[in-house]
Amino acid sequence: MYLENENYQVEIKMDSTYTVDSADNKRYDIILNPQTLTRTDYATTLSICISSSSGTTSIALIGGYFSSDNNCAVLQSNVLTVLQGDVITQIDLTNGLVLTMKKLGMFGGSYSIHPIIDGYIVCGEIEVIRLDLSFQRVWSFGGADAFINHEIHDDMIRISDYEGNEYKIDMNGKLLD
Repeated sequence: MYLENENYQVEIKMDSTYTVDSADNKRYDIILNPQTLTRTDYATTLSICISSSSGTTSIALIGGYFSSDNNCAVLQSNVLTVLQGDVITQIDLTNGLVLTMKKLGMFGGSYSIHPIIDGYIVCGEIEVIRLDLSFQRVWSFGGADAFINHEIHDDMIRISDYEGNEYKIDMNGKLLD
């Protein structure tokens, strides 16, 4: 995944070779493990490469096993918001420090985060949730089966599930006709 704004270029890839606490890991400038996962936990690592006028920084972000490097982050100003499994981590790109780490408690896995006015939409395997800017749940929506597709529009979200059902919901979580 590649994100860019006026100050930063960010590339996020899965580092499938990374093992927590291993001496054989690729070298990173910063290693973040906000959930304090251990070698025996099922974990994945996102390799985050940040370029700016002051140079390049590489960050290893260790998170839950069901993470993806597609549609997993939002870049706003100097803050990178990353979704790994059902955990959101916000990183200050000026110093590489974790600003916020929030477990969402979603049912099933989650696979994408999308910025909207006054918050975020998180799409998951079983539910779609809307969060406010503090990552508090505003509403959630679940279908008849696991979701396979979603489209985020300005005024609605289109979702389809494995049973072939299609849903249109507004930004207040209400099902549209």
